[in-house]
Amino acid sequence: MHDSVLDAIRNAAASGNLLVVTGAGISQGLKRVNGLPLPNWGQLVQDLRQRGAPYRLAPVAALLDELLPATALDKVHGDALIEASELIQTSFAEGEFEKAIAELCREEAGTYTDTHAAIAEIAPAGVITFNYDQGHEAAFERQGCRVEPIRYDEADKLKARLAAEGTAAPFLLKAHGCISHPPSLVLTSSSYRAVLSKNRAYRLFLQHAFARYSVLIVGFALRDRDFDQLLAVLEIELGRPFQTHAFIAMRPDETAEGLVKRSDLAAVTARFRLKPLD
Repeated sequence: MHDSVLDAIRNAAASGNLLVVTGAGISQGLKRVNGLPLPNWGQLVQDLRQRGAPYRLAPVAALLDELLPATALDKVHGDALIEASELIQTSFAEGEFEKAIAELCREEAGTYTDTHAAIAEIAPAGVITFNYDQGHEAAFERQGCRVEPIRYDEADKLKARLAAEGTAAPFLLKAHGCISHPPSLVLTSSSYRAVLSKNRAYRLFLQHAFARYSVLIVGFALRDRDFDQLLAVLEIELGRPFQTHAFIAMRPDETAEGLVKRSDLAAVTARFRLKPLD
């Protein structure tokens, strides 16, 4: 099955029918303008907490300590980080929270990872990314390929892209906003809800993309809310995919933790017919 799925993905890329969906894993290795690595999700939320007004955070300090255990941030489930972000946002003046996210996540201009480069090299019909950074833009530019960035909240651009399918440059859908436009950044639980509930053109675009293209999903943890949200759109709107859809995942080992991860992979395949490529 592995070889047949891989062949299907290769054929989709060769025929211009491949869509790549990317998560935080592909941006590991990017550095900020100050030379430090981009923060992971837990580090980002903890850094935002440090920047918030202490007197506003004092009433929820104990709850935040539970949500953000300092010695285990890399193990905390994404749901806890999202809810912590919701609490932390209230300690900032309007608009300053998103500006702080952009500052903490702004990579050195023009940089990208090997994974960004590999995706640009296969020249997919489009990319949907849940990352804030501009690594994809830099990698496509390096390949000499014009790409059309579109944020989830740019309804007119999304509609125009649907109308121009097959005649336009590859698209890059910024599903959680872009550091170039801080107000668009999605991190809190309320902003997660708003992305799908308030952006009809974005929902329609996702439905079309999953029905039209073969999809390769890269750089997600299986229990990320981004991943869950993406698959929920697939399940609710399409039921089973019409095209071959696959995701890249590390092969779990034979430990108890590894067996649980294998079970998670199997559940994704059983529920959504997404095939793992390891």
